[in-house]
Amino acid sequence: MGLVRALIKQLVAHYRETERELHSDTQTALKEAFRYPKSLQDIGILTRLLELLITGSGGYTFVIDGVDYLQEQEIVSYLKVVRDIFKKQAGPRSNSKFIMFCRETLGRGIRPESLASSITVRIGLAHLKHDIYRYVDYLIAAKQLDREITTDDALLDEIKRVLKANSAKM
Repeated sequence: MGLVRALIKQLVAHYRETERELHSDTQTALKEAFRYPKSLQDIGILTRLLELLITGSGGYTFVIDGVDYLQEQEIVSYLKVVRDIFKKQAGPRSNSKFIMFCRETLGRGIRPESLASSITVRIGLAHLKHDIYRYVDYLIAAKQLDREITTDDALLDEIKRVLKANSAKM
């Protein structure tokens, strides 16, 4: 539920920052959801609130990284929330997307495809390798703008090669 609460808080903050008004149903659900301490909060109420915030948003892309650091039950709970929201937003209103990243595994007992056929999870560093390589190139180029690291192109290429080769250990 912590992940769902965090998404709700970020969406509410975004609404405030963009000076968008929350619909009265959403305001009521917000008061209901956070009236109790975390340990007594109901996942159904939180799911409904998240759904209201997303439906009124015009569409968001949620990027959730480090899912592998969550407890298995929290991952299952989160996937069920995503499934329930997308079931209700089928058709032309389904303009939000959820993207999850994790390392090797979501957990022994978790099969995302069993929760919803629309959920696809990409697992493993191999899927991120290209992005990491681009990030290394970008970082070196950005450092070069601040100050010259070296005039030796071969040495610079070797630095990039070593960083990329060791990226799997990140």
